Formats: sequence, structure tokens, C-alpha cells
Amino acid sequence: MDKSFKLTILHTSDTHGCLLNEDYSHNVRVSSGMNIIANLIKSQKTKNTILIDTGDAIQGSPLLYFHQINQHKYPNPVAAVFNYIDYDYYVPGNHDFNYG
Repeated sequence: MDKSFKLTILHTSDTHGCLLNEDYSHNVRVSSGMNIIANLIKSQKTKNTILIDTGDAIQGSPLLYFHQINQHKYPNPVAAVFNYIDYDYYVPGNHDFNYG
């Protein structure tokens, strides 16, 4: 009984809160950001695809610093983006514990 199928694993890591392709320090657009990665994922994801992020996503950008200070007022922007992209698994990284 040969029931083989193709399994694709898409993986992201160390995005450090870069949700948009903006470098806020220099006020320029860059070629990275979850908005760009989301389009790549959507174009590659099929029925037999597992999407995994292995951490260091919720720390490291001005947006996430703002969220940490105001977290009781706003939902977590990384969680919102990851839910929108429809990740299957998330493994916390060491920087995901920076705020406790």
C-alpha cells in the first residue's frame, strides 16, 4: 500500500517584531518584514504544508516596545499577524521571554 504524499515545511525565525518593511531608524523601506513574508507564504502554502515559527518574534522593534508599554490597551500585533497568516506551530525563542 503506497500512500505517499508531498509534505512541505515552511519555517520562519528571528523576525524580531519586524511586521512591516520599514526601517524606523532611517525612515526607509526595506526588503523584509512580515507583510512581505506573508505574501511569500500565501503563494507557497498548499494543503500539505506545515508553517512553523521558531521564536524571537515578540521583541526587537519599536512597534513591539510600544506594545509592551501599552499591552493592556491593544492586542499583541505579532499574534494578530501570525493568526492572519495561519501558522500551525510556534516555538518560543529566548528573546520571547525578555519581558517576562
